Amino acid sequence: MKKVNLFLINVIVAILFLSSCEKDDNNKPNNPNTPNDEEVDNNTPKTIDVELKYNNDSNFVYYSFNDNKIVSISNSDAKNNANWDIAFLGCNGKTNSGTSGKENVAIIRTDCDDFESIQSAEPFINSEYWETDALTETPLVLTKNTPTSKIESLNPLLQSFGWFTLYTEPTEIVVKEEVFIIRTTENKYAKIQFSQPKEIGTVKFKWQFISETENNESSIEIYKIPKIIVTETDKGILYLGDKKLSDILVKLKNKDITKLTIINKTINQTDIDFIKSKKGQNYFEGIKSVKTLDLTHSTLSLYGDDYGFKDSKNITNILMPKNLTSIGYGRLGYSNIETVTFTGNQLEELGEGTFSFSNKIKKLDLPTSLAIIGKQCFSVMQGLQEVEIPEKVNLIPDQCFAYDYALQSVTFKGKIRTLGNGAFSYCKKLTKIKFTQTEPPTYNEGEYPFMEDDLLNNADGTPRVFFHIPQGTTNAYQKAWKFTNDGDEKYFIEY
Repeated sequence: MKKVNLFLINVIVAILFLSSCEKDDNNKPNNPNTPNDEEVDNNTPKTIDVELKYNNDSNFVYYSFNDNKIVSISNSDAKNNANWDIAFLGCNGKTNSGTSGKENVAIIRTDCDDFESIQSAEPFINSEYWETDALTETPLVLTKNTPTSKIESLNPLLQSFGWFTLYTEPTEIVVKEEVFIIRTTENKYAKIQFSQPKEIGTVKFKWQFISETENNESSIEIYKIPKIIVTETDKGILYLGDKKLSDILVKLKNKDITKLTIINKTINQTDIDFIKSKKGQNYFEGIKSVKTLDLTHSTLSLYGDDYGFKDSKNITNILMPKNLTSIGYGRLGYSNIETVTFTGNQLEELGEGTFSFSNKIKKLDLPTSLAIIGKQCFSVMQGLQEVEIPEKVNLIPDQCFAYDYALQSVTFKGKIRTLGNGAFSYCKKLTKIKFTQTEPPTYNEGEYPFMEDDLLNNADGTPRVFFHIPQGTTNAYQKAWKFTNDGDEKYFIEY
């Protein structure tokens, strides 16, 4: 009897235990996507696979990284909708930015094809190479049929030459293996890697959120996509530079373009001749309507007898490359250029006659990196009114500013050793020359001094040119320059 009772007790306890376990299991949330407890790591973001298929219509397929889902949005509503990050029409993609949306989504392409090695966006967050959307003339790759070229609002990196290479006859795409990083509408960062789809028009990629602060496993660089931005009135059209630059420029010849921006391309003399209009013995029609040329993010490659922008009649504003280190003989001369902007600070040398006979430039802002100026560099610039010579320059060559009839003010920031022969010849309106050095520069006392004596005074004999010099240095300047007559100190103003 005792054995039976013991057996019954054990059975009852087992039933109660199983019942309790079943009740606990029933209270757990039903989430089929949650892995086994031993596999869960709440600190590791999931890698998510996405496939977006072309719907055989003109509506993009919109996707949200923040919600991890395809969202139902019409093309007409997308521009003012914050609920999407990225969208594709066939193989052509856009982001919620620029001409496509009101948000600040942007994307970059790295040079790394190892998805796991990229753990952080930190090295790239402040990069200037984040790409946002622009109107782009590009082949629309929808199916295996031959793509047609169309102007569409797209991201430069989410189309041919960005995330895939396009081949025709027959139509084929080959996906780039590199990892992309996207900034979402909520200012989070995710890494993306595309994979080869089974059919053209389908987009496949995997993605994962990444940190803003961690270190990546290796040094990773950003791919800088070559492109040309053409501004027609107030509308900018983007052309991707996967072809020879001259092949693209020749197609723009008859367009009404006001501004041309060339990015991440190397520009040679042939390319320049396709842009500028020149009249003379050799006539170049160029893109006649172009007024502003922005080369900030490009490279100039000119050699020997190349004449650069000399004789250009259409370009009035030019932004020089950031990486520009020198400008050769006369390459900005005899032109209608009005403003030259040096966007970088690597320019070290201006060659002989660089700006000669460019009469519409009124002011020059030279970079502090400049150290060498060639003869006649700024001569016969009949519109130039003021210029400041950077600190590293220590020699003003012969006829540097000669025949600059409108020049009024020159400031030397550094220690000038010598003023060349005729440096200021026939500068009839020059009234102020400022030196920052206590030791006066030397000059040739012969037939061609740095300035003619008769230009020192007005017609009534009063001083016309004043030398602004540091406090307490008048005697030193008078002695060095042999201003020894009574009253010659009137030409010097100490500051």
